[in-house]
Amino acid sequence: MPEPSDKLWWYRSADAPAPLIPRDRWWSPRREHRLDALACLALSALCFSQARSETLFLTGWDFYSRVPLGALCTGGYALAKAGLLDKYRATIHWENLSALREEFPRIRLSDQLFTIDHDRFTCSGGVAPLDLMLHLVESKLGAQVSQLISEQFIVERVRNDRDRQYVPLRAQIGVSHESLIKVAQLMEENIERPLSLDEIASATGLSRRQIERLFKRHLNCVPKRYYLQLRLRRARELLLQTSMPIIDITTACGFQSPPHFSRCYRAQFGCPPSSERLARQPKLAGQVQPPVGQLP
Repeated sequence: MPEPSDKLWWYRSADAPAPLIPRDRWWSPRREHRLDALACLALSALCFSQARSETLFLTGWDFYSRVPLGALCTGGYALAKAGLLDKYRATIHWENLSALREEFPRIRLSDQLFTIDHDRFTCSGGVAPLDLMLHLVESKLGAQVSQLISEQFIVERVRNDRDRQYVPLRAQIGVSHESLIKVAQLMEENIERPLSLDEIASATGLSRRQIERLFKRHLNCVPKRYYLQLRLRRARELLLQTSMPIIDITTACGFQSPPHFSRCYRAQFGCPPSSERLARQPKLAGQVQPPVGQLP
């Protein structure tokens, strides 16, 4: 195994499909121009396994202290392994969240799409890196440039760090809890007219008490709270992805009145629905935009 140095290097075990990287091809940050940031991309399933067995090494600590570090998807594991996410807020793909929480308790992990904490940025993977990129572009170059880029990528809505990964219920609790999955599916199918717990119990053949115990044991919440979060998530999708009036969204998601909807929405997302919709509307009103494909 190569000796540690002041360089950044990647070492794979001898039985890996890719050969070891020769020493003369290692990348040395001291020879490069100043970087805006350095990102670690997602690891394949094989590389993720190798990283867990300590065949991935990162060195050059003095350099890292001067450059913002990021990671996409399971690339966050490499930074975590090197101790470069300790005490930072971070995220990773939902399939790996539980494992990282167990192995790296010093990292403040969340299920957000992406997180930016001082000089660390991490992303859950999938198409979320595009949302992170547009967020970073807007913070550096302004809303106009970010808007033009999103149009080129045909992005209808740019998500922010308040958006959370959607973790399938089967992935949260496992496939063996069919009774709970059946209850949750019934809730999802009845958003506009929410069912009472008695109605759900009758439809599923479970008692109220059984349903309450299932939710407490496996989701650590009461059924009413879980149902409300489902409806609010649907409401947010309609609010940000359609032009439906808020009063229609209120009805479509089973809320009694706009004030009731607004109170619940604020409690869940930190702002009323009207403010969030205004914040997501194009910020370029009154500005002359350059032709498509030409950035200012």
